[in-house]
Amino acid sequence: MQRDFNTDKNIDNFLFEIIEDIDVSKIELFRKEQFYIDKYDAFNSGYNCCEHSVNPKYAGNRMTSVCSKTVNVTKFIKIPREIIYNKELGDKRVIIFSYLCSCRTLDDTVAFSISELCHWSHLKPNYHDGKINHKYLGVLELLSHYEYFRSYPDFEKLAKEKKNSTDYYNIKINTEKFDIPDNFGIIYFDELEKILNFKEELKGVKVDGEEIDLLRMSSAYLLLLLSYLRVNMNRNADKPLCCYRLYQKITEDIGLSERYITRIVEMLDVMDIIKCQEGKRIRYKKEEDKYGFLTTPKVFADYKRFTKDEKGNQILDVNYNFENEIQKQLEILETNQKQM
Repeated sequence: MQRDFNTDKNIDNFLFEIIEDIDVSKIELFRKEQFYIDKYDAFNSGYNCCEHSVNPKYAGNRMTSVCSKTVNVTKFIKIPREIIYNKELGDKRVIIFSYLCSCRTLDDTVAFSISELCHWSHLKPNYHDGKINHKYLGVLELLSHYEYFRSYPDFEKLAKEKKNSTDYYNIKINTEKFDIPDNFGIIYFDELEKILNFKEELKGVKVDGEEIDLLRMSSAYLLLLLSYLRVNMNRNADKPLCCYRLYQKITEDIGLSERYITRIVEMLDVMDIIKCQEGKRIRYKKEEDKYGFLTTPKVFADYKRFTKDEKGNQILDVNYNFENEIQKQLEILETNQKQM
């Protein structure tokens, strides 16, 4: 930037503005910086001299323990299938896991406070029994029970303290449970940011002339359903790049009600994250002069798809078209129904 300024010499051609005013921990600042480097592609299209929030070339011996090993920052988080399907962990399980992945430092620790976790989720901390502080602590305690952490604070004790805790604690994550090679649902950082801000994203948006109902909806529900759809999305190019499910089946698998699933699918569609289409209802003869109808599964596809170039870098698949994938899947389902 200094070189360009020296060449241009006109300060009016440069715009400086604050992206976000935050007062958080040093570790959270690293995460925030990485988010904006990715969001604005500041390394490839801007002035950032490194694609990571910590540049080993310039940090040298000033690198903290947060940056104690080779940087390998991804643009997505991976939600293990066992997290998605484990209803015992509660409906906050995916948003908590997303937080841990997003705030995970390079030495596999997460420094957190319950207040920060709540603010990250765009919720107001509430320490009363059964409220958000206790719900989040309950999920963390269960995750420790399932050995997702190697070291962690006494979550039960923290719940009994009944305060909007701003004290920071450390979690050492179990990499064997976090860094699974397969069977996970991907959530991209830009999608995560959209979902955490879904009320602002969808405020005033109308579908068929009516505003989207945001009442009693939460980011936790959206992330739970999105991760479920992603972990079941076909990635084999020989078949349609979709997944198909009855809402009843989704309810059985992850615990969200069909009413909430309907609303979430609409929201994910409007935010251009997941696209959905219903199949034709199949009419069949039950007995003489009596007919019934078969409810067909809903077909889901990603709005956009990523692939890798010859260097292994993740790039947008410009040949992907979700409408084509959905149509291919609907034709297969309809053919199978006729053969039954």
